[in-house]
Amino acid sequence: MRIKQGDTYPFQQRLLYDDSSPVDLTDADSVNLRLRLDGATSYKVDKPCVIVDAMLGTVLYFPDTSDTDTPGMYEMEFRIIFKGGNVQTVPSNKTMWILILGDSND
Repeated sequence: MRIKQGDTYPFQQRLLYDDSSPVDLTDADSVNLRLRLDGATSYKVDKPCVIVDAMLGTVLYFPDTSDTDTPGMYEMEFRIIFKGGNVQTVPSNKTMWILILGDSND
């Protein structure tokens, strides 16, 4: 995924298992988007998403300008907390990336 520095337009993501079946979010208490700059040890973003379709594993994220103010390649993951406290991170066996492109000021 690619976005421009300063973008705040919301985006959707389907959360899928390794076999491409959707993660059922029916019993999820929360889903957070987490972004970490490539090579960093801490998350720049760790904020809640809106569950759009629990059965299809679809979430919506509304970035603000502080989320997209620093260009670079970011590791992207979603942390799901289910009722009862169980935690699942998606994706589990690979890395998702989001590229924040610098603003060209055109």
